[in-house]
Amino acid sequence: MSKKRGKHIKHRIAVIPLNAKANRYEIHARAALLALRSGVAQESHLVDLYVLADLCERLGAKAHISAHCGAVKRLCDEIHGAGYQSTEMRSVAMEASADILLEWFASQRNCDIAKIAHAMWEKLSA
Repeated sequence: MSKKRGKHIKHRIAVIPLNAKANRYEIHARAALLALRSGVAQESHLVDLYVLADLCERLGAKAHISAHCGAVKRLCDEIHGAGYQSTEMRSVAMEASADILLEWFASQRNCDIAKIAHAMWEKLSA
């Protein structure tokens, strides 16, 4: 048996070839929305939704997408301030805005997403 040789990727962000989309962001956002609806939301759920909104905003979203980014961020702040409890109205508003952001996010280029995510990672680790 021979040992595996070759260059290893050291960073966690990798561009997916052939324009295939990673559904990591969608899975985390859907789980967060379900947790909000069920009344068991935690800080990590709000972080997932906030990161989605921030990433969409940094990708250079148009005005209507930026409005939904702002709505998700505002709702995250309100839910955090209410002890991670969400009203029915907040849950519905969060679901509507997050659905629009997820749909728009899925139409973006992987290369652009990777550049923005890598820049955010570098900023956090500095």
